[in-house]
Amino acid sequence: MFSAASKATKTIVKAINASITDWLIVTIPKNDRDNPPTIVMNITEIKISIPGIADNKVRASAPGLKRARGSKYVMNPGTGKTVKILATGTLPDGKKVSTSTVYRIKNLPNPVGTVRGEDGNVKIPKSSLAKSRIGAKFVDFDFDLTVNTVAFKVKIPGQPTIQVTGGRFDQKAISAINRAKAGMDVKIFDIRVRNPKNPKYNFAKVAPVIVELTN
Repeated sequence: MFSAASKATKTIVKAINASITDWLIVTIPKNDRDNPPTIVMNITEIKISIPGIADNKVRASAPGLKRARGSKYVMNPGTGKTVKILATGTLPDGKKVSTSTVYRIKNLPNPVGTVRGEDGNVKIPKSSLAKSRIGAKFVDFDFDLTVNTVAFKVKIPGQPTIQVTGGRFDQKAISAINRAKAGMDVKIFDIRVRNPKNPKYNFAKVAPVIVELTN
């Protein structure tokens, strides 16, 4: 049975080059329960090993799976909903051990904008909003994915839209927030984020976040 309790244990994310750094430890069943083979994986890289067997005696195969170096593989799942990974190792006595596991293929969900980690419609005092960090998160996603905010726009009723670089409000945006009245909705949109592990990856459009000013 699988050793990891997370529902993500048997999931491979389709947006494979997102370079997410979280690791999952999956135990693959085989006859020797005291010495089971394991697959340790993150979203981009899979380390396949079998306890008691040298890495150069272990091989894995699956559609879209390529060996990178040693026991590490890169996984790029194609179309479909599942992919089967076959792991084979040669024991010290020359016997072969083979096992396969089916993983779900899951698309990376669209990101949503956040203010101090909150998304959707948020109520914040003006002074708190001015100090808040603008970001994005992935709702109902099985993995933690950290992204950096590159830029965003701010729209306050009665004032022109302001373009901000980075993840925090600049002085121009702070001045505009200070001029806003309590009860106004501040729209933060066109949030652009980047994965520091893979800055070339283009995320889907980030959903805006609406902030109601409480004072």
